[in-house]
Amino acid sequence: MGIGNWELGIGNWELGIGNFFLVFLVFLVFLVFPIPPFPHTPYRGSS
Repeated sequence: MGIGNWELGIGNWELGIGNFFLVFLVFLVFLVFPIPPFPHTPYRGSS
C-alpha cells in the first residue's frame, strides 16, 4: 500500500511526507518485528 500512496504523495507533498514517514515507521517495525500473520512479504522475498 505504501507504493500506491507514493502517487498521492508526489501530487501532494504535505500529505506525501506524512504518508512516507508512516510507511517508513511500519517498514522499520516489519524489519525489527516480523509479524507472524503475514509470513509472505514482498520485501523479504525480494531481499
